[in-house]
Amino acid sequence: MKENNLSLGKMFANKFDKKYGVITYSGTLAIELSLLHSGLKKGDKVIVANNVCYSIINTLFKLNFVPVVICPQNNLFLTSVEVEDAIKQYDAKGILLIYQYGIVMELGNIKEKYPYIVIIEDIAQAWGIEIANYSIGKYSDYIVTSFGKTKPLSYGIGGAILTNNNILDFMDFCDVDSRDTVNILYSYALPICDKIDYNYLCEKADRNVRRQRLVAKLFSDFFINYSFITFHHDKDQNQSVWHRFPIWIEDSKKFQKVICFLDKIGLEYQLPHDKELNELKKVENEAIIVESKYKKKGLILLRTRISNISDLKRKLYKLNKCMNSLKYML
Repeated sequence: MKENNLSLGKMFANKFDKKYGVITYSGTLAIELSLLHSGLKKGDKVIVANNVCYSIINTLFKLNFVPVVICPQNNLFLTSVEVEDAIKQYDAKGILLIYQYGIVMELGNIKEKYPYIVIIEDIAQAWGIEIANYSIGKYSDYIVTSFGKTKPLSYGIGGAILTNNNILDFMDFCDVDSRDTVNILYSYALPICDKIDYNYLCEKADRNVRRQRLVAKLFSDFFINYSFITFHHDKDQNQSVWHRFPIWIEDSKKFQKVICFLDKIGLEYQLPHDKELNELKKVENEAIIVESKYKKKGLILLRTRISNISDLKRKLYKLNKCMNSLKYML
């Protein structure tokens, strides 16, 4: 089992120019182990965006770190300016970047100015990103990912840690050698990794990403015709993966109408959680909240994991008929 885990981990590590890779039970566990292995101390401040799932924040609390929760100015993802400001203001020692929409941050300047900063990149939603002057993992200390069924790497279970720091001697691979080591043992590595077909998983991820980008392009081409709707314009649409495609409608009446239309034609979407991360009591009392100066209202997150493109086009055609009535609505 250990050899299978190491072999598969090495394949993923090589893909991102890292030396070591370990397959774990989940992406959240991969984050926890990266934080444990990083050398960060109890009480150290770790920067994270407010749109991550609560399990990420809970992991920081569990390890006795202080989350610096930033509400991004653009309501989507952290920028290098926001991160650098937080490092200087709060003396943060770590950055946990969750690339929720597949939009990555160029980290060269931050690592150059603050070489001591521990950077963890969660690439679960950023598979297949290519930028001219930056590759994922180039400046980060740890790359983590999840193989959850909603992710591009859709195996259904497991995750991975990829790093240049030797994490292998600190893992329990469920074998005699691991049990005899004098080092502190972290959680078990995933023992069923011999069932994971690396090439098939990567090919499947590539297909998922291409489809999600196509869906996002269809949404972008559709909603650009409606001036009361705004969405993020990426310089290169093909650099985003778009787990969800976000649109904003400031007018509350039009917002409610669009929601009704989406329900009517069966186009899947998600609304922000009733309670935002920074409104949860534990976060409010034990984390540092960096509020955004500007916040758009009326956010709708459209599902992009759609396999039937023809069906989506038909639904957009029906939606167009409904939406035209809103163009002239006061």
